[in-house]
Amino acid sequence: AGYDENGPHLFFADPSGTFMRYGAKAIGSASEVAQGQLREDYKKDLSTEEALSLAAKILKQVMEDKIDASN
Repeated sequence: AGYDENGPHLFFADPSGTFMRYGAKAIGSASEVAQGQLREDYKKDLSTEEALSLAAKILKQVMEDKIDASN
């Protein structure tokens, strides 16, 4: 990830070295579920509040433990 005169940029590199630019990306366990939700709900013009709400919604879906203040 980085930021320049054109704004923020997010790239993902897979183990083969191929990289792609994304507006939003999920990695790790349950990333397929999270990425699907991002495809549905992510918009480039999300406010910070909306982005935080979407992140919490996705975490709630993919976490094995219940979300609470400790995790």
